[in-house]
Amino acid sequence: MEIPSNATSLILQAKESALAIDKLQTGRSLNVTIIDQLPTKNEVIVRIGHQIIQVKSDMPVAIGQTLNVLIEKTKTELILKAKPPPQQNIPFNATLRQLLPKQTPVNDFQQPLITLFKNINQQAIKDSSAQNSELRAQINLLKRVTSQILQSLPRQQTITTAEGLKNAVQHSGVFLEPKVQQAITESKALLSANNTAAKIAHHQSGEHVMAKPHQQALDFSRVDVKANLARLINVLNAWPKNFTAPTTLNNKSISNPKMAQSLLSSQVAPHLTQLLSGQIKELITKAEGALSKITLNQLASTNAEPGGSRQTLHIEIPFLNQHVSESVYLIIEREKPTSKEQKDSETLWSVSLEMNPPKLGLIKNKLTCSSQRINTSFWAEKPETENLIEQHLDLLRKKFEQAHLQSEKIQLQRGSEPIIQTHHPAESILSEKA
Repeated sequence: MEIPSNATSLILQAKESALAIDKLQTGRSLNVTIIDQLPTKNEVIVRIGHQIIQVKSDMPVAIGQTLNVLIEKTKTELILKAKPPPQQNIPFNATLRQLLPKQTPVNDFQQPLITLFKNINQQAIKDSSAQNSELRAQINLLKRVTSQILQSLPRQQTITTAEGLKNAVQHSGVFLEPKVQQAITESKALLSANNTAAKIAHHQSGEHVMAKPHQQALDFSRVDVKANLARLINVLNAWPKNFTAPTTLNNKSISNPKMAQSLLSSQVAPHLTQLLSGQIKELITKAEGALSKITLNQLASTNAEPGGSRQTLHIEIPFLNQHVSESVYLIIEREKPTSKEQKDSETLWSVSLEMNPPKLGLIKNKLTCSSQRINTSFWAEKPETENLIEQHLDLLRKKFEQAHLQSEKIQLQRGSEPIIQTHHPAESILSEKA
């Protein structure tokens, strides 16, 4: 039940009440129980202690519900104000306040990552002979992590296939925590089974057999976008921030090869770290912004409607198109049957898509499917993109037919754009007035 900012009131009519108003103290807290609701809907019967009272209520209540109320008096009537429930959404709002200012499109981290990787390769080769061991270890670690992330990012050719798109959705970061929890549970169960099998083998053979812990390869953690972003941020934050002042080589040091090498390292290392530090700072900002956006998508996906009649997923998939970073934003919704007559096969699925290819501009699409019947509509920002889409609608219809889907309506929507991604990074979605 939503409690508005101005407390909702239960008004007790003094003339209809056998309760002595003079005996109730203003500010006192007491419990009332809803025992019946009259046909007018705005009048209910409540029990206060041992007394039954008919009251007017302007708030939704249910029979059997117990409300904790505060007593307020006026000259002609007694008003009971329902106390708001504990603020359980305080952590949620605090999370929003932290993430909203930082969020950026998920794919924004890809281009700075590519640039940093190229510079690390070039600079590491050039200065490898003059790097000290600590700096060389940091560079190798950063090079290895960035390489793994770039290899794990989906490509444009991949996500245009059914299997490729499915994998990209699964590894978009929205499902990371449930997958980790499932993997841990399965690993513990398998380890327990191995221990049981080892005990049986020991009992039968008389030889002690030790079960080896099952090291389950969490392959998804190497390809999951959220897991990769968290790992990347940790590595970037470990980059050296304090540098040694450059030292000038003198005749004495030149005559000592080991000293010359050490002094040369102290000169080149700061030069290299300073050269890359600006790019690293930019990448940290972009990576944290992408991580915030994925977390906000997770929060939006868990914000189910009362009654659980609708399931919604908000997913942003970053991908590379010939070394150019792009992303596609998806909203996947499943609505359960609204009546007993409807069958599960009649459940309505809808997929809303938003993307912004460099040459085509903003494109939006909504597709609905129910009982092998499918409808879809497109909207494009640029007129030339509209024409391109219109030329390929018949081809799309044939593809649906090949997939045994009956296309009822395939159209190009013109005019004002449909709203898919309601809240963009530059916008605020939190109002604390209520």
